[in-house]
Amino acid sequence: MKKSIMLCLSSLFLSAATLLAQPIINNLTGAPLGTKTMGYDIPGAITPGTAGAAQVWDYSTIPYNASTYYFKSVDYAGLTQAMKDSFPTGNVANEFYMGANLVATQVFKLDAAAFVYLGLNTTVFAVPDTQLVFPFNYQESHAGFTYDAYGTLKTPFGTFNDVVRLRETVANNYKYDYWQFGPNYKLLLEYKVDTATQVVSGQAFYNTEAVTAVNEISKVNDAFAVFPNPAKDQLYFTSLWDGIATLEVSDLLGRVLSKKQINIQKNNQVSIDVAGLHQGVYTMNVFENGTKHSRTFLIQ
Repeated sequence: MKKSIMLCLSSLFLSAATLLAQPIINNLTGAPLGTKTMGYDIPGAITPGTAGAAQVWDYSTIPYNASTYYFKSVDYAGLTQAMKDSFPTGNVANEFYMGANLVATQVFKLDAAAFVYLGLNTTVFAVPDTQLVFPFNYQESHAGFTYDAYGTLKTPFGTFNDVVRLRETVANNYKYDYWQFGPNYKLLLEYKVDTATQVVSGQAFYNTEAVTAVNEISKVNDAFAVFPNPAKDQLYFTSLWDGIATLEVSDLLGRVLSKKQINIQKNNQVSIDVAGLHQGVYTMNVFENGTKHSRTFLIQ
């Protein structure tokens, strides 16, 4: 189950510098624990993006399926002793889930020179898989990857600047991954192109966020939490404060879809009907005492 850089870097942040507007991959640092990257398969055909500098790739109107898998950043120190014994040089870990089921735990070694995939579960690769070598500049090739393009990428989840495209040769295919620079490093899109037939396959969008667990108040601003995330029919809201507030749900274009005033009681749950929302990404805004708090949530 050796995945490409998509699996390996889904929960990492990227530190970047810019030279003449060209993003440079200088190093990686671990993402906050619990960061999730949700995968959304694209059922229809897409047109491969163009290589080169300062590109604009527009996939904003492409339909996608509900998410059935995600990648999660976890603490290497918290792995089982058997896994740590199998990977004594590891220092980064990532979990891959299908639905609620943990499929695999991946282990990597990250240092100033490279990012290396060591293995998964307790299976150690006979030859460690080098994913990135630092620094990595536009039009360079390292460890089987070519940095062949950068620019702006538009997806149903938003418009992203300073996006880097990495091309990997996998069997008879070119695999393309689109990543955005920081402060958060995000995988946004991937697909494969058959080098002989030019047929595109394996296309998927990705949306990365630190997902708040059920009944857990976000530590980002200690204001409020929404759950479950993703949601389907009902969304629940809870907070650390009391008082009158206005709850507002908006889409990615900023259009307000619902709005209501509520009387908040600390740690009490407020139910919000979201059954009428289509699948996609939405924002919950809470206005209280002159302050705006926001959370992003997904509808499946």
